[in-house]
Amino acid sequence: MAKVLPVKPARNFPNANVVHGIRARVAFAPDAGKGERGAGAGRINIGTIPGGSMILVGSSTINTPAFTAGATINIGMDTVTGGAADAFMKTADIAPGTAVVGKPITPTLGYVAVDTPVYLTIGGTAVAAGSGDFLIQYYPARD
Repeated sequence: MAKVLPVKPARNFPNANVVHGIRARVAFAPDAGKGERGAGAGRINIGTIPGGSMILVGSSTINTPAFTAGATINIGMDTVTGGAADAFMKTADIAPGTAVVGKPITPTLGYVAVDTPVYLTIGGTAVAAGSGDFLIQYYPARD
């Protein structure tokens, strides 16, 4: 039986008028002390965006060395429940095989009505090198 990991709950500072974010660092050779996650193929829950939030912008930094050519990285929703695996960042925009610092990415989804778990999915050619940082900024609903 496959192990099911818990989904991270949505973070929302209720009395603060601030932009929130979900950040993930992925590396071929992860350093747990830096909060890095392994770059093995599969799907990783990196956080949850609270319902009613506006998605502002994404950003990716592919460090040197870049990920293995042919590797794919998408950031999106749970495909098991019908979400798009690349709803927030697409492989074509991230360009994981090319070292680029602070590349802004416009998400394809601008609003989430309900709490939305966010997943980073790695596929394509097996990752044998590289690391990257990914950030999604959002503004939660305010009354």
